Amino acid sequence: MTSFTHKTIAVASAFVFNVSPIGVLATLAGSTSPDAIDYIRARGSKEKWAKIHRQASHWIGWYILLLAIGTSKVVKNIPHQDIISPKGSLYGLLVEKTV
Repeated sequence: MTSFTHKTIAVASAFVFNVSPIGVLATLAGSTSPDAIDYIRARGSKEKWAKIHRQASHWIGWYILLLAIGTSKVVKNIPHQDIISPKGSLYGLLVEKTV
């Protein structure tokens, strides 16, 4: 997939699931973040990027962990939780549209 198709599918999926505008932006950023991480780690070297691409940065476990943390009550303990979301989790920020 190209960067364009990553972004297109991610944003289309966000709209299908009716996420908030902030959620759409988060989805857009997340759709290409593994490739951006690989680019940063390769320090612009195409050869090094080819060796590390689609390895650690693309491991699903990292994203499951982020999802678990983001939707957990741990986020609720962050100061100013009402700014983060009405429910005190990233779920509220990404999906809930009420403030």
